[in-house]
Amino acid sequence: MEDDLESEFIQVGKEIVNKCGGVPLAIRTLGGVLYDKREINTWRAIRESNLWSVDSIKDRVFASLKLSYFHLPDHLKQCFTFCSIFPKGYEITKGHLIAQWIAHRFINPMNEELPEDIGSAYFDSLTKLCFLQDAPRNIFTCQLVYKMHDLIHDLTRQILQHEMVTSLQKNMAPNCILRCRYLSLTSASEMVSSNLFDKAHALYVSGGNISFDKPMKKCCNIRSVVLDYTSDTPFPLFILKFEFLGYLRICNVNCTEFPEAISSCWNLQALHVTECKGF
Repeated sequence: MEDDLESEFIQVGKEIVNKCGGVPLAIRTLGGVLYDKREINTWRAIRESNLWSVDSIKDRVFASLKLSYFHLPDHLKQCFTFCSIFPKGYEITKGHLIAQWIAHRFINPMNEELPEDIGSAYFDSLTKLCFLQDAPRNIFTCQLVYKMHDLIHDLTRQILQHEMVTSLQKNMAPNCILRCRYLSLTSASEMVSSNLFDKAHALYVSGGNISFDKPMKKCCNIRSVVLDYTSDTPFPLFILKFEFLGYLRICNVNCTEFPEAISSCWNLQALHVTECKGF
């Protein structure tokens, strides 16, 4: 690429690399963003950003990742931050993630384009920029899986702030309930406020079935649900309240069949049932 750039691009690029502290993740991610930016003013703006005004190497790396995110196209930003709903180390399957993007209407095909093809291009762009990284194949399914680096995962959570709820503190701030878009629960030992579902669009649960402080009412905002139960759990009837649910993945549910009322989720487009022994 260097042969195609004018001398000022080369000079500014080297200065930006120096600011990354020599950390490969920071250099690759920011370099991938700069690759598509052919305006020298954009390169200068990144070099002169106030985010670099930190001392530690870790903070400089985080600054580079933030700058990389800020310069993403809008359609990739929402696809990227959606991945914050999964816990650190989560194995992401390309087709499953794209199906969730489709359920959330992050992908809007033009003409005769297939949403799956557009989603694949979005996914490939995020991997090219190192926001998603290859991981060893899943030992059970042999599928190629991807993971998010811990620092990049931290970035997604910081970007969303109160729009992401990951714990159920008794003294939860009201703005968490009012602004919650993504609800990610890795321990369901506490009672869940049904008010959290007034605004939430996506739910991830692992570690056990959840219980609510009062009966769940019908919810029109939830678009995707992933229930990664670690042991056999009764079928979660609260799912039947999500009328506009588009994507559902259930693991380790103890049931022989789905209740007939699942048909009330008339918008369901993708259903994945895994490790359900009696199903």
